[in-house]
Amino acid sequence: MPGRLAPVLRRALALAPSDRWEDAAAFREALTRPPGARTGLRKYAPMAAPLVIIAAIVAYVVTRGGAPSPPVRDLAILPVQVYGWDAPIDGPQLASMVTHEIEGQPRVSAVTWRVVSDWWDSAAVADSGPRETRAAAGLGARKAVFASLTSWGDGDSVQVELELFDDGGDPLPEPPAITVAPARPQDVSKAIAMALVRLELDTVMHEGQRWTDDLNALQEYLWGEHHFERGRGEPAVEHYKASVARDSTFALAWWRLANAWRWLGQKGPYEENYQELFDNYAADLGVLDSMLMAAQLTPAGPERLGKYQATHDSFPTDYFAAFLHGEELFNRGPLWGEPLESAVVELEQAVRLNPLWALAYVHLIWANIRLGHEDKARSYLEQLVEHAPDPEQSWSYPPDLFRQAIRERFEPEEAEAARLQVLQGSEWGELEGMTQLARLAGAFDVPHTQVELGRGLLALGEAVQRPYQSAAHLATGLGLVGRGRIDEALDHFDAAAEILGTREGRLHAAEWRVLPHVVALAVVEPAEVQRGKETLESLIGEDPVGVRACWVLALDAYAVGDTTTARLMSSLVMTAPPESGAEPLGEFLYSVLLAEQGEYEAAIERSQSLLAVQTPTVLLHGAPSPGRVLSDPFARALLHIKRGAWFVALGHREAAEREYLWYEAVDVLGLPEIELPQAGEIDWALGNYGRFLRGSISSDRERACRLLSHVLDAWSDPDPEFAEEVALAQDAASRSCR
Repeated sequence: MPGRLAPVLRRALALAPSDRWEDAAAFREALTRPPGARTGLRKYAPMAAPLVIIAAIVAYVVTRGGAPSPPVRDLAILPVQVYGWDAPIDGPQLASMVTHEIEGQPRVSAVTWRVVSDWWDSAAVADSGPRETRAAAGLGARKAVFASLTSWGDGDSVQVELELFDDGGDPLPEPPAITVAPARPQDVSKAIAMALVRLELDTVMHEGQRWTDDLNALQEYLWGEHHFERGRGEPAVEHYKASVARDSTFALAWWRLANAWRWLGQKGPYEENYQELFDNYAADLGVLDSMLMAAQLTPAGPERLGKYQATHDSFPTDYFAAFLHGEELFNRGPLWGEPLESAVVELEQAVRLNPLWALAYVHLIWANIRLGHEDKARSYLEQLVEHAPDPEQSWSYPPDLFRQAIRERFEPEEAEAARLQVLQGSEWGELEGMTQLARLAGAFDVPHTQVELGRGLLALGEAVQRPYQSAAHLATGLGLVGRGRIDEALDHFDAAAEILGTREGRLHAAEWRVLPHVVALAVVEPAEVQRGKETLESLIGEDPVGVRACWVLALDAYAVGDTTTARLMSSLVMTAPPESGAEPLGEFLYSVLLAEQGEYEAAIERSQSLLAVQTPTVLLHGAPSPGRVLSDPFARALLHIKRGAWFVALGHREAAEREYLWYEAVDVLGLPEIELPQAGEIDWALGNYGRFLRGSISSDRERACRLLSHVLDAWSDPDPEFAEEVALAQDAASRSCR
């Protein structure tokens, strides 16, 4: 159904009459009201959702009504007490399977298994009555479920007795005992879940997860879950891989493997075709997991975000749905005009639903550092350390990285001393770790740290191998750009190019000389611009590097009004072989041509398709073909800066602000180390210019003041050629910060 009707229907279906429309006329008026000005994702056409998604949303709205319920779950499934059962799956693992079955039901919710498990273990030491009577209140559930399983006869069947306790600790009427034969863990968990759903909803359970028939594969999967829920990436991956090695059709294990795999910071491509896996086995997943996997398989963009939102709306008490939506907003939302704050909202919901989920804290720390929220960043770091005691053995971002990032952003004096320890190897020790920290500093919005770490690595001299010397030069140069010192940065980009000895390295150094002028950041001396153009001319060709050189020369020619050269270079791009990545760059140039002719609306419409190929991070698909992405790492930043300027020319300042949000995205493949900068690193280096553009046009004086003050702080010691930009920022700040 159209997105604009959802709030109208939710109000009409509210359980309390006072919450509904006051009369039929008001309801009719709301239904027929033309949609107003749309912002963010609402400016895109509604997605064509699968029937299963519509059914899940309608079922939830009709049953619950109104706004999403608070994070109080219906059930807490306690570890199952097992007597005389020789299956390889124990009581806690069986309870985790039941919990997963319940979580996949749109109209009934369960407390996350790790939360139950940790509470159950900690409650054992408290001398205040049986744990099962305290569980519902302790876990924030309406009911706690304690199951006892007894094997019968020769072990071919089992009997399960359920005890239910309310949040006051009082026992509830016991349902009839359940007999399950054959006594397979898969059948037992499903039978318990079905009985509980019938008790809660007086209806049958939706088709749930198909577990594997291979008990060894199931056990490996459950061990993978144990590590996955505790933020231990490497052991989780190993157990999931062992599970699918035994049963290659076990879709849930593949789905979990995909998520654990990518959070280890590994670049694709994935070893398996997940789209084919989904097409063949999606029916074996429950509704929740099938919706989430369908979202993951959708190319990055508004449609994927819409699918995540639909899943979260359908399962508002599921932390994983909230987390994946928040993670997508964190990594790529700003590329489509969604501010980083929207990611924080979703991620905070995820930790409210599962306060033990380490990865949500990782993203929350990172986001709050970027947003300048010191207290929140510190608080979430404390919670990460508390709930993930061994994160160094798990995901790619150890607490030491965040501690240093917080110091760099908020405590510059303490940061300097800690930075020296880093460079001396007392904390990181390995060149790889120090280089990653230097390159990632841009993602934490601390360009001065990039400069100091890069220089520190270079000061180690011959102790640093040449590839790492190149990376140190690149980190230093990117940080200097963020600080408004491009002239100095050019020396480091040249040094990196010389060490690399590649055509692409030379192209990268030349682009920094020419492209700032293209986006009206004219801070490079004319002689250096000319030097860059001469390098680009020497690189012209039909290979990817040669096509990118033609693209840059065409943009420069348009910027200076040289239409003859612009058309010549554009034709070379547009006639280049598809495998060179020329097609999107050619579309970019055509959009620029329209804008140069004053046809801004046509330029915006023409360039709209480029937003779909601005990021190669199409999860579960592996690395896309070169023709499907903007093949130059500068292209994404230039696309948003250009589109923002075109919107400004049309008087659409809010739309321009959404374009200028692009730099808030944290979108890189793997961990930058020794390769040339990715698009995300270019975005971060130009982030202060993005803030300058936003602050200069924002109608929100408080936001404009905050953005421009940040810019002036970063540009406190800029190149002399930056004087005009600094003066404009000071003038705009003086008007906004009154």
